[in-house]
Amino acid sequence: MPALGGLTALSIRGYPIFESGNACLIAARLNGAKLLKAGTDANGHAGGGCVYPARVKTLANQLDNAKFAWKGYMGDMGNDLNRDGTKTCSFPTRTAKLAGTDPAKAVDGTQSASAGSASGDVIADAYATRHNPFVYFHSIIDDIEYCDQHVVNLDANLENDLKSIDTTPNLVFITPNLCDDGHDGDGTGAAGKGCKSGAPGGLTSIDAFLKKWIPIIQASPAYQRDGLIVINFDESNASSGGYSPSLNGTTLQLMIKLTGASTANQQSGPNVTRPEDEFLMANYPISAAAGLLGSASASALTAAFPTATTFSLGMHYNGARRVVQTPGLCRDLTGSDDRSANVRD
Repeated sequence: MPALGGLTALSIRGYPIFESGNACLIAARLNGAKLLKAGTDANGHAGGGCVYPARVKTLANQLDNAKFAWKGYMGDMGNDLNRDGTKTCSFPTRTAKLAGTDPAKAVDGTQSASAGSASGDVIADAYATRHNPFVYFHSIIDDIEYCDQHVVNLDANLENDLKSIDTTPNLVFITPNLCDDGHDGDGTGAAGKGCKSGAPGGLTSIDAFLKKWIPIIQASPAYQRDGLIVINFDESNASSGGYSPSLNGTTLQLMIKLTGASTANQQSGPNVTRPEDEFLMANYPISAAAGLLGSASASALTAAFPTATTFSLGMHYNGARRVVQTPGLCRDLTGSDDRSANVRD
């Protein structure tokens, strides 16, 4: 854990990194229709999807081996069963199977939130598969009963699990829905600017989420005995500082300039350590630039650097996707019974 690093700003790669150190292919981000379309090659990447083969292990497997309990609590998962398929361990190919459709043609219906029905029979649903790292590993999803026991709906399970030490997992991994994590809505509450649920979103909903759940966690017996809370913020403004391009051979290197203030002015502390000031991600084909940077920016860059055949993204530290060192969690893995609550957006 102290060496955890190389985190990326894109959800489909960032979340699995937290569980295994492995990020998804760029194609998985650029083609949402193929997310979680299980691959059949040696690396599990056929069709541009990103489900790792069973031989790729995760933090969950490490915890199991060490006889420690874990659960992932997903905001809104299963609110709308037509959208998510199930309230536990939800991912597109499973949803397709439950609906009686061809899983090979499954499309991720959780890329954006859905509103509730006027009658109230269907409630709003902002669960996002891409923010659920556990379902990107065959080592977890190939045993559906196991996955159902460990990857559950947040509101239906967490508060009850926290009532006693025995029912509180050693690792509690929480993913808010797309509104509570600040992804949707601008936080103002203005008409047409909020979330599909009617909540304001943005920092307003982030604050409301934390004000609700942090006291509940802190009041739990397990937390009061030896708990630790780590909050990882995600939704910073990744383009606020622009970026500086440079050509290294035929690789166009783009270093995004970010400031600490873009993520709530977070500061390093005893349990949170900054990554290197700047780092570069893997190289991608220049043809993928439009999908990440937008067509206009990509066109301008390829015109300015016509010999570039690949590009890489990098960034200065800004507090987003930060490297987190959690002594309590490290002790969990080495034999004590500290319990860690990981609340993330």
